Amino acid sequence: MLHGRTPELLAVDGLLAEASSGSGGVLVVTGELGIGRSTLLDEAAARARKRGMRVLRAGAVARERGLPYAGVLRLFPAALETPRPRTGELTTGLRLLAMLGEAAADQPLACLVDDVQWLDEPTAEVLQFAARRLAGISVALLLAARDPLQPYDLATLRLGPLSQEDSAALLAERGHDLPAHTRRRITEASAGNPLALTEFAQTAGRPAQTLSLTVSHATAARVLATLPPLPAATTTMLLLCAVGGTAEPGTLAAAALALGAGFSDLCHAEMAGLVRIESSGVRFTHPLLGPALLRTAPITDRLAAHRALAAVLDPSRGALHRAASATGREPGTADLLERVAAALPGPAQAAAVLQESARLTPVPGPRARRLSAAASGAADLGLAAHARNLAARATALAPDAGVRLELARVEARLADRHPTGPVEGLLLAGDDRAALTLASARVRQARDTGLFGLLPRALGGQAEALLHLGEHDAAREAAREGLEHALDGGQDRTAGRLRGMLAWLDAVSGTEPPRDAVEAGSSFGRWALGLFHLGWGRNGLALEALLGGPLHPRSVPDLVEAAAGAGEAAACLGPLARFEEWAAGTGRPEQAGLALRCRALLDGSSAERLLPAAAALLRAVPYEQARTVMLHGELLRRARQRGSAKRTLESAHTIFTRLGARPWAERALAELRAAASTPGNALCRRLTAQEERVVRLAATGHGNKEIAGRLGISPRTVGNHLYKAFSKLGVSSRGDLAAFYEAGV
Repeated sequence: MLHGRTPELLAVDGLLAEASSGSGGVLVVTGELGIGRSTLLDEAAARARKRGMRVLRAGAVARERGLPYAGVLRLFPAALETPRPRTGELTTGLRLLAMLGEAAADQPLACLVDDVQWLDEPTAEVLQFAARRLAGISVALLLAARDPLQPYDLATLRLGPLSQEDSAALLAERGHDLPAHTRRRITEASAGNPLALTEFAQTAGRPAQTLSLTVSHATAARVLATLPPLPAATTTMLLLCAVGGTAEPGTLAAAALALGAGFSDLCHAEMAGLVRIESSGVRFTHPLLGPALLRTAPITDRLAAHRALAAVLDPSRGALHRAASATGREPGTADLLERVAAALPGPAQAAAVLQESARLTPVPGPRARRLSAAASGAADLGLAAHARNLAARATALAPDAGVRLELARVEARLADRHPTGPVEGLLLAGDDRAALTLASARVRQARDTGLFGLLPRALGGQAEALLHLGEHDAAREAAREGLEHALDGGQDRTAGRLRGMLAWLDAVSGTEPPRDAVEAGSSFGRWALGLFHLGWGRNGLALEALLGGPLHPRSVPDLVEAAAGAGEAAACLGPLARFEEWAAGTGRPEQAGLALRCRALLDGSSAERLLPAAAALLRAVPYEQARTVMLHGELLRRARQRGSAKRTLESAHTIFTRLGARPWAERALAELRAAASTPGNALCRRLTAQEERVVRLAATGHGNKEIAGRLGISPRTVGNHLYKAFSKLGVSSRGDLAAFYEAGV
């Protein structure tokens, strides 16, 4: 799939469509190395074949650029009789145009030519001559070149860099198993160049590559092959710029003196369009050029560049260059690096600098301390495997008690074992709004400081608070991002909890929770399964799911509704007593509203009074309020208060529809229909809610097993409900029951 190339593909489709209809044309695709010219030609070839076109594909070769008409011989021998050059470009161009017309007479033709910049000059002239005369034949000519073709003004489409979003999508599609913060760093460094993005991703997973991104030797050779001939001093300056990164021009100029070069030697590179010289530094115009220079330069040249920069920078800024040029243990540099790491604002750089400090430290004790500190930083960054490797190296050095304690903390984080924190405490206290505020602050802090290893837990707290507040879309977004970071960092417990939250949100919309979410050990997963069955009216299955594993403290209202609907009220009395005590202790209106709803479900005599009061307390949580309103509407319908029931049920249906809570919306709609056709016999008021559900299904011809399956209860329980309903309604058979409802008596 091509990301971010919709306008370009539309242009290609237009060219192919016109050629298929007999009006040929040409399109020149240009762009820098790695921007995706060849990939676009691949897609064009596939689309041309789908249209039934004949495809001719070829590419020019740089080493044949000096051979006249070598391009013609390379491009067309497989499909066409090779035109023989006679008296120059005009004759050859006419011959080529005629042959293209003959080849496209029976089947439209798509000619795709890559790397046109390497064509010999006569071939380029012939090709452009033919390209400007395709209007009357069924030929689509698509040429790919680094720069626009000269001197003819052919239709040209320049491929620009991918957006941040499209770069991220491409990186995810390639399946690179990298932490989220590393993917973001690669996306930024690649500057929208697909080849740079792919190359950086392939090398960024190596633990050693924590300070810089690199490329393969083959890609480096491709990049450097595009450079024009440069003086040796200019090449030296380019390497110094690559080593120096963000160094200021004055620093580069001072360091260049030790290498026998001068800052003015960059003029050749600037004129060739390889760099931009700014007041803040020297920037490469292509994201792969600096890494390619570092990849191919001799180690002696790289070490010399590092030493030259270290000599002109102050000790703290030059410490990394001193470390890079070191060939053995250097305790002084190691001590300096530890101090530098403590002052760095970015945790990724700090962890990498500490690792360098440990590498240069000769004494085991200090080396273990620095390795454990680097492991701690790597754990906070979500680099679980790298953190474990550093921790193991520190442990092997027989560290002292202080270092062992730090390593134990690292292991606890890697094992995803966390003590209850402030956000979790607020959630346990039922103060969801305060929990959301604090969790959101933690999320911002983790992002701002780059501590992506802390994001899963922070996002989990944010998602749970949003979930309880009824802000389901925002909760889903936070949970999905948190799950991504948790999987990146190997935080299995947090990942299980976040899967459970996503399953809960799916259950609200009527989607059955995936098995892995239910079996992940999170009480949220078990709650999600119970909620799914409850939403579709399968009370027995809902009760079984909720009682079949760890019970989430906040799931008790669903447990009560399932137990009441299944006629198993005793199953929820213990959890309800604890929930009511908890709700009273929170002092929160939302929790008090849920407790009132539970009591209304178990105490039919006071339900008509309690349910409106509960709905009023739940006004800040639309989903829970709508469920409470619907229960009240069901009660009003059974009490033959049709007008009030319809208004109440319509309100609930509107909220459920807006929230995308499909099973609950369908349930409210069914109740609305029932309210419009409720039999007038006051005997119906004697039926419990579950008895009425069973009776209605039986009256429409459903058997006991089918009713049991739909309501999540056993066939025996169905029979018991029917036995009681027959007695209350004064009927003796299913036929009488059907007649009773049909007559509306």
